Amino acid sequence: MLARPFINALAIAFAVVVLGSFAAGFLMLVPQMWPAGLYRWSVSSAAAKMDKRALLDLASRQLQSGNIEQALIGYRQVLSLEPTFIDAQLGLAKGELLAGREGIAKREFARALQLDSGNTTALLSLAEIQSHLPATWHEATTAYREYLRHKPDDDAAWLGLARVLAWQKRSQEAVEVFARNDVSSRMTAKDQRDYAFALVRAGLYDRAESVLNKLIAKQPADFELKVQLAGIYSARRDWDSALPLYESMLRTKPDDYQLNLTYGLGLLSLKRYNHALTPLEKARNLSTDDGRAGLGLARALKGTGNLKRADREFERILPHYETNAAIKREYADLLLERRDYRKAETYYKESHALGLRDDRLLVALAGALSGARKYKEAIPYLEDVYQREKTDRLAFDLAKLYQKTGRNDRALQLISEIESR
Repeated sequence: MLARPFINALAIAFAVVVLGSFAAGFLMLVPQMWPAGLYRWSVSSAAAKMDKRALLDLASRQLQSGNIEQALIGYRQVLSLEPTFIDAQLGLAKGELLAGREGIAKREFARALQLDSGNTTALLSLAEIQSHLPATWHEATTAYREYLRHKPDDDAAWLGLARVLAWQKRSQEAVEVFARNDVSSRMTAKDQRDYAFALVRAGLYDRAESVLNKLIAKQPADFELKVQLAGIYSARRDWDSALPLYESMLRTKPDDYQLNLTYGLGLLSLKRYNHALTPLEKARNLSTDDGRAGLGLARALKGTGNLKRADREFERILPHYETNAAIKREYADLLLERRDYRKAETYYKESHALGLRDDRLLVALAGALSGARKYKEAIPYLEDVYQREKTDRLAFDLAKLYQKTGRNDRALQLISEIESR
């Protein structure tokens, strides 16, 4: 009977010893049982609170040595402790940029500007990133200008500004920046090209011509440079200089609409009608939606004396010039020359209705009406002109109309006026 209580007491004592051992072991293992990341974060946070600058320096060294992802972790640790630490924010943005993640870098540099609106590193980096896409060229321009307000002596930034202005075709502004001495010395061949095109678009032809000639001498195969130079010559109507260039370019691109059109119009302006026919006809066939080539072809045909074909070409292009009184008068002149009086009358009247009322039109309209035997209708137009210009020719033509309408007394009076003069 005494053995059972003794055994129970002994078992209880053993259990207490075992439980105590397990409790001690558990207490020793508690730190190792925490989540590894949480434990390390706690240790690193404590260290960072003691010396954030040391952690920042470590991240910077990692960034310089190419350990970009490790550096980014360090920068984010610093920012988790102090979100307004500008150096850590800039480091984070630079790291994302070096990692090739421009979109993220752009956001991080923008956050840096929220912390320091005049931070030149963030402004310049943001401008350079924004200059890479047409959609953000306008923003890049703003960033470059703000940066240059703080750093006006940065030649490279001025060149960056000139480039985005040129790409946006803000030509006058681009020209002003490109022309700076500190910028021109840094320009690449592509920059020179952009500068030349900006000069052309700004209408500064003399300066553009000089730059283009220098570039063509170095890059004779650059087609677009020749197009721009030929365009300057044609704008000046300097066809002696322009036509050889167009001939050269047409050998390279014989089916180019704009080249054929401009070349043909140049020949037409020099009254080289037969030579103008081929390029103008080709241009007309290449683009039936544009009446310029057809109009040029009609004029060239008229110049060669082929009035019948010229008539057909004028009819073809008239839908493009429904409200153009001068073109309708020009067609009516051709019809009058062909003695198609009724049709000429129609187009002279349309020109008159569109507001063209000079003396030449009134005389021509009277001539068309007279040719169509509408003498009474012709008289008022010729009288109107004669009141302003009492020439013998007008008096004689008017006298003939009076005679044809039975107004012999008025006809004799005009003949008398002619004789007295």
